[in-house]
Amino acid sequence: MYQKRYTEASEYFEKSLAIARESNYQLGVNAILINLGESAVLQEQYDAASGYYGQALTVAREAGDRQGEGIALSGLGSVAVKHGKYDEAVAYSEQALAILRELGDRGQEGVALNILGTIAEAQEQYSEAIKQYERALAIFESIGYYETQSARDNLERTRQLLQRQESSTSESSSAIPETSKPRRRWFFGRRN
Repeated sequence: MYQKRYTEASEYFEKSLAIARESNYQLGVNAILINLGESAVLQEQYDAASGYYGQALTVAREAGDRQGEGIALSGLGSVAVKHGKYDEAVAYSEQALAILRELGDRGQEGVALNILGTIAEAQEQYSEAIKQYERALAIFESIGYYETQSARDNLERTRQLLQRQESSTSESSSAIPETSKPRRRWFFGRRN
């Protein structure tokens, strides 16, 4: 999916979703909905992503799939950030974090922390963002997670933004370049 063949991937996911639903394989339905949500995020189709993650959350709760519930909540949190709904994003992400910690899913716990960092960064709360990114990075490094470099980049960029904010006494915090955006490549796949 990360080779920018999102449309093709989405078509395969849709076909798989129909088969999983026909077979009444709820865990498969949930996983596919989460992947469709991720594909939609990567294509910047945030309303569609929200719909897929919302469906995944419903399926996960009905099936008693706590991991799927946590991952779907993380997805909803990431989409809420894109819509600028920060309170909603925090609520989803904190629910996800609690579930994923309870399950011991370290990779997805790191993803939830990374999303909380992104929320804080988007609100120019750079010290809080750094704290969350550091927590995510520590987890990613400890388990060899593929998002380690992304977390390092987020942390470094946010430290630079904090330095600029602190050194700028005559300029407002809005003078920080708009091109400084968090790397938001999140994959909400299931662990093996």
